[in-house]
Amino acid sequence: MLFREAVVDQWLIWVFSIDALSIAAAAIHLAMRQRAHIDKKISPREWSRDDLIACVLSGLAYLNVLAGTALLFLNQWTGWVMTGITVLQVWLMYVTIDPKLKMVSGAFEKKQQGYLEELDKMIEWE
Repeated sequence: MLFREAVVDQWLIWVFSIDALSIAAAAIHLAMRQRAHIDKKISPREWSRDDLIACVLSGLAYLNVLAGTALLFLNQWTGWVMTGITVLQVWLMYVTIDPKLKMVSGAFEKKQQGYLEELDKMIEWE
């Protein structure tokens, strides 16, 4: 019994360490982006640091929600901690990737509007 608890504790220490590093990296990236007021026109098809950070945070949030839910069902305090970390990671992921998603959405809406106007012209012509 004692051996099993030690293995779980080591596993949780690694998970919490990785979570802390990912949260710190996202926070530093957001602080640098906000301070520099970077509004680069990055192509939506190009991968950027924002995409990488959002992908890492989403994978870790998925792992944490699975493990946190299991630990919550077992009424462990670590389940509550993992759930809190998951909420923070999801929020950081949203804040990180949202500007690029808005840019992509705006470009898509512009193309769609042009397509609809062309379609209306073609229908009126007939």
